[in-house]
Amino acid sequence: MFVESRSEQLSLEFEEKIIVVNIAESFDTDLKKLSLQDRKIVKRKLEQIDTFFEEGNLKSFIQKIKRVRGIKLLSYTPSLYLLKVNAKLKIFLFFVDDPIFSQKIVTFLRVFASCDRDKVLKSLVELYYQEELDRLRIQER
Repeated sequence: MFVESRSEQLSLEFEEKIIVVNIAESFDTDLKKLSLQDRKIVKRKLEQIDTFFEEGNLKSFIQKIKRVRGIKLLSYTPSLYLLKVNAKLKIFLFFVDDPIFSQKIVTFLRVFASCDRDKVLKSLVELYYQEELDRLRIQER
């Protein structure tokens, strides 16, 4: 059910909540750079996650992801998570529980080699939290 497209969006009902899955363009780009074997491994992991959603088994998905710690922001807690594909590959994603619209939103951001974690994390933090980081830098002066 997951395809290599920025516009791919999947909505599934789960206990009166909707799960919206987005795949970022950067994720597609990363996926295309992987070897054919690694692409197959990542796609199998995404299919496993898709199965959790289709079965309404959000708990299993949540057990597979880990919140990224150490991002210091002023106003809020980042919703950035890490999903282990295997020892060699990881995925950064956003996971947001939106109570206003009764939905959970998952956005797959980047797939990368484990050894590149810090570099990829730094680029994501700078990209998505730039305004907040700027306010933090001003406050620390």
